[in-house]
Amino acid sequence: MMDCTEILDVLGAYALGAADPEETKWVEEHVADCVKCWEELEREQQAAALLSLAVPIESVSPRLEARIISQAQRDKVGVRTEPRPNIFQRLRLGWPATAGAFGVASVAAIVFSSALQMQVQDLQDENNRLSQEVRDSTLTLQQQLQQTDSVLEEQQAVFAVLSDDSAPTIKVSAAGQDAAAYYSWSPETKKGFIRCENMPALPVGKTYQVWVTSQKVAYPIGTFSSEDGTCQVTTDVNFLDAKPAGIGISVESLPGALEHPTGGWMLYAHFSDN
Repeated sequence: MMDCTEILDVLGAYALGAADPEETKWVEEHVADCVKCWEELEREQQAAALLSLAVPIESVSPRLEARIISQAQRDKVGVRTEPRPNIFQRLRLGWPATAGAFGVASVAAIVFSSALQMQVQDLQDENNRLSQEVRDSTLTLQQQLQQTDSVLEEQQAVFAVLSDDSAPTIKVSAAGQDAAAYYSWSPETKKGFIRCENMPALPVGKTYQVWVTSQKVAYPIGTFSSEDGTCQVTTDVNFLDAKPAGIGISVESLPGALEHPTGGWMLYAHFSDN
């Protein structure tokens, strides 16, 4: 049995039909199972087919000439003992190259499909990222609008009180403290605001809380912090059925007390005292 190196040496003669019967048999058996040699044979056959059209006719080497003459004589007198491959044998010869081609095509299809899936996944990831950015931006915008609305409402409430000539203002303070607050309100709308000054810094986890009292009960109005010692907090006591009795500020643990001041008043003012 001939190996690839030996087969390659006689492929040229086989392509020209000049290989002897034994070499022909070896070539056909070998290329039936060797894709590499089959592809080389195809190139040799194409070169042989184009040889007569591509180059002038030249004299051949003595060895090739002897092979061609010998093959022609055998064909003429019927010496050839090995029949030429029938259609099924030719299909068999073509199978390695066809299988190789199908194999390459399959691998290429798998690679292309994988690359396409990766591109689709990348597009999906990018779409998800952009969608999340839009959601985050929308949420941030909504929060900013809510804060803007809250500030606007607060400023409107302050302006309404300041524009009311009948709106009284009282000082909310405590003996021995520099901190003080001023409460202005409109008896008509029952809305007002507190302005603070010299409020001390609070420990971590603490907050200032505003209360309004009525009939010896304290009602929470809101909480605030003060980094520079000042504050501005709006109030609305329309939920009270009775007349407010006073207003005070206490120090509470975050997020603030719900029922009553837990540590007593830091600042307080009774309305009847002003």
